[in-house]
Amino acid sequence: MCIAQQSHERRTEASVRVLIVEDDETFCAFLMQILEGQGHEVVCATDSLDGYQKAWSYSYELIILDVRMPGLLGTEIAAALKQKNPSAKIILISAFADAVLREAASNLGTPVLSKPFSPAELFQAIDNTMSEHEG
Repeated sequence: MCIAQQSHERRTEASVRVLIVEDDETFCAFLMQILEGQGHEVVCATDSLDGYQKAWSYSYELIILDVRMPGLLGTEIAAALKQKNPSAKIILISAFADAVLREAASNLGTPVLSKPFSPAELFQAIDNTMSEHEG
């Protein structure tokens, strides 16, 4: 087994505290089920303001933010969190992942997953995001 594979297995086996901020309750529950199935500790917020408060008040190793939500946009939450903690690990998700959003995400240093995405794409984005700033 190569070193990269060993490293990947260690990260996916380690429990990560994840906050999902997604206004679609069904999709939030689906993501929660997928991530809990991988052994992660997951908290869902289906309201952008609740998600913002949770992200600001508690320590999460990873935050997954829907972009288009009533109240605050995911990009607004990400910008505020990155200002507080530039090394915050955030993934933006959107059914409207156009060039403008991708540029905004790039400026924030966050990847964008375009909905719909597969569990494998989600795991790869998490793996990539969690491996940033290591070493």
